[in-house]
Amino acid sequence: MPSTIRNELDVLIVGGGPAGSMLALELASQGISFRIVEKRRQRSDGSRALIIQPRSFEAMNRHGDVRRLYEKGNVTSGPMVWVNNQPVIDVDVKKFANYRDSEFGLPCLLSQVDTEAYLDECLKERYGREIEHGVEATSLIQDEDGVNAVLRRVEDGSEEKVRAKYVVGADGAHSLVRKSSANFKFEGDTYPQEFIMCDATIENFTLPSDRYHLIFRAGLLAVFPMAEGWVRIMASRDIVSKEAPTIDEFRSLVRGSLPGGGELTNVERATKFQLHHRVVNSYRDGRLFLMGDAAHIHSPVGGQGLNTAIQDALNLGWKLAFVIREEMPDHFLDTFNKERRSVGQELIAKTDKTFKIVSMKNPVAVYLRNLAAPWLASYITSPANMEKIYSFLSQFGINYRQSPGIFNGAGLNGPVMAGDRAPDGDVEIDGTTKRLHKILALKSYNFVLFSGSLRIGTEQTDIEHIAARFETMNADKARVHIITQKKGGDYGYSHRLHGTYGFSSPGFAYIRPDGYVAAIGKLEHVDDFLRWLY
Repeated sequence: MPSTIRNELDVLIVGGGPAGSMLALELASQGISFRIVEKRRQRSDGSRALIIQPRSFEAMNRHGDVRRLYEKGNVTSGPMVWVNNQPVIDVDVKKFANYRDSEFGLPCLLSQVDTEAYLDECLKERYGREIEHGVEATSLIQDEDGVNAVLRRVEDGSEEKVRAKYVVGADGAHSLVRKSSANFKFEGDTYPQEFIMCDATIENFTLPSDRYHLIFRAGLLAVFPMAEGWVRIMASRDIVSKEAPTIDEFRSLVRGSLPGGGELTNVERATKFQLHHRVVNSYRDGRLFLMGDAAHIHSPVGGQGLNTAIQDALNLGWKLAFVIREEMPDHFLDTFNKERRSVGQELIAKTDKTFKIVSMKNPVAVYLRNLAAPWLASYITSPANMEKIYSFLSQFGINYRQSPGIFNGAGLNGPVMAGDRAPDGDVEIDGTTKRLHKILALKSYNFVLFSGSLRIGTEQTDIEHIAARFETMNADKARVHIITQKKGGDYGYSHRLHGTYGFSSPGFAYIRPDGYVAAIGKLEHVDDFLRWLY
């Protein structure tokens, strides 16, 4: 077929799933030229990923009103573990959910169909862009200055040649982008168990619907209550089979293993699959980048897969924009690999360990696990462990404290350190209450000055002097925000945020475009920060 030649663009995104869509939103907000192609002609009506974590709702809220999506799902406060029809471990994170510094304290059981529809709406309604469905990347060849790509239209086989400065692979476990470089190694293995899954309705379903349920048997049965009376059922098979799962197979599982019993009445999207645990050796090779399933795949324990992909996109988008606009050197993009690959490695290590425990099949091991579970319950659900579990599940606990581009002021020993997610909270401005995350600029860093919660804190004129000094040195590269303890003044007011950030005395936080703290300190050490910055 004949080929056409398109002009150079900044970024080509290969893959239109949640990872690719989120990156498209981030690039659109930065004013970067891009195309996003997806070989499927239309969105799948099958739901794959199910649990959306609080940090992902925060990320998606940057580009629209994600409350619309949140309200479609079933809010859940964590898993319950069952042995012999009895609940033996109740991981109820509701008591530990951080409602104060996030609009979204708890995860939500939500069809991926709805999540993708929301991302598509934001891309079109806010930025006037759409995914190019039915377009497949067939060849990618990079050189020092960019990447030559061949795109093929599935419908008629016509091809076009595209030149991009960077190409991002969000194209799943069989990623063409990853296969386009011999330097990428997808390291890991496949779990031996086979799994079956379906969405169904169950008559006389009695388990708590605000929880998802892990039922220990000779293998694993997991049940996830969704909205409108539907449940997601996932179970390990006793043997690997070429046969697709049947309604009778699911009906037998429900009758034989579901605590409280129940009768299966509807089954949709029944399928079988195997799980893998792999992570690529680097998220970057020159002008090629990988994220989402193209970079890391793992068991669904904890509902982290789609959420981690969204965070990959959040991390990469602004960095690409800063380099493309020549506000940062090209090697700044190496921080994407440094920050996100360590997250992928830790995720695989944790999910692998947990998955092997919950899905074991050896009769002796199963007996010992089930025997020990009630005795371990008090340890697992201790306040200290529940805090750690919530931090992991919500993804609020992910930090980049080991990143090279951070600064902690002298004497700082507060609840927030450089590399942490910037806590959110209410800010009153001109009599209107807004969320801090909503007033932070997406296209630049944000320099947030706090007057201090003590009444003997820095006077307003001193804060204004520092703000003016920063703006003179910084030109237009960051937005300045002032938060005081005085209501009705010229600046934002928030008592709670002072405590959340640990500023009883005056302080500052320098927040990245992705909502993570790059620098933080007491205002008395602002000169050290400015020397670090410049």
